[in-house]
Amino acid sequence: MSKKIIKAQVTGKHQNRTALGMMTAFVAMHPSVNTSTLKEMFTTKDVCPDAGIGQLFYSKSEIEQEQANGNEWFINDNACFTKDGEWLTLGNGRKLAFNKVWTAKSLEKLQTALVDYGITGEVGTVDKSATAGFEICFESVEVQVTGKFQNRTALGMMAAYVALNPSLTAEELNEQFPMKEICPDAGVEKLFFSEDEIDELIASGNEWFINGNACFDKDGEWLELGDGQKVAFNKVWTAKSLEKLQTALAEHGITGEVGSVDKSAVAGYVIDFDNSTQTIVF
Repeated sequence: MSKKIIKAQVTGKHQNRTALGMMTAFVAMHPSVNTSTLKEMFTTKDVCPDAGIGQLFYSKSEIEQEQANGNEWFINDNACFTKDGEWLTLGNGRKLAFNKVWTAKSLEKLQTALVDYGITGEVGTVDKSATAGFEICFESVEVQVTGKFQNRTALGMMAAYVALNPSLTAEELNEQFPMKEICPDAGVEKLFFSEDEIDELIASGNEWFINGNACFDKDGEWLELGDGQKVAFNKVWTAKSLEKLQTALAEHGITGEVGSVDKSAVAGYVIDFDNSTQTIVF
């Protein structure tokens, strides 16, 4: 069972090394992120307006093109981190050079942008072996869910996912876990419903919802988001659909299986969170 990194504390010996460490942590926590998404999420205008370059991320070919164009900022290696150990390595193996110029004001903007992802950073003393000038303390978790039935296992796994990602909305959950891809035999149009939507469907005479067959909506069964909103989760899970959900959540450090649970488990599942920390010097 793989662990999911949920928090990262970065210490860099300078402002720019702290920024590099924080972005290294972000990439490690989001291995599926690609170059275009990074450029869209972290623009020079919003995050580092005093960078002096057009973007914060450059591929090797883009660096070479800037050098070929006679851009001295790149020729003299002042624009980006390009030495061994400094490149950002994405999950697909692609390497990116990260902007090198970070004032205190820009670093503060980056800190604000990354705090929602569980990443914090500060300038401080790092180990002398840190060739890239920073170290990261990662907090990881692996989650094991046991449910007494297939659908209770699915509910427990999603409860764990929501607990690890408290800023998610019902809309984002439906985008991340589309019914057609995860649970095509659900019998409902989507997997997550707000309290108001449940009330409207009941008021409209939808017997599937009136009889409580569509979603988990009893006390203790609702998914509770970080903002206090309650979400009802799809109730129908075949073995095939549960397998799809297990595959989708495995990369988040969450696994689940059907088994015996304590009688006190009113929602029909138990969750075992196993947290650990590891400091890595870069």
